[in-house]
Amino acid sequence: MAAVSDDSAVSENVVTTTFGVEVLAAPHLSPRMIESMTNGRYEGNEIACGLAAIPKGARILELGAGAGVVGSILAKNIEDVTILSVEATPTLI
Repeated sequence: MAAVSDDSAVSENVVTTTFGVEVLAAPHLSPRMIESMTNGRYEGNEIACGLAAIPKGARILELGAGAGVVGSILAKNIEDVTILSVEATPTLI
């Protein structure tokens, strides 16, 4: 039997959208971080560099991914890219 997702439950947990990525609520996301994401400033240099430098079809390993926002933005906005994001600190996932 296929799993059924409840999109309404997910959308209720979305705290902001940045670069086309919906960011879900998490204990470590402060109001300041959420505002920074909303305004496109969160990890802005890293995101801009990634979007400019990573070619389509690239395979990326992101270590220290935190909540995975940067990797998600790159994955959503770069054609055919594969990103494996890893975070070792459980409280940041």
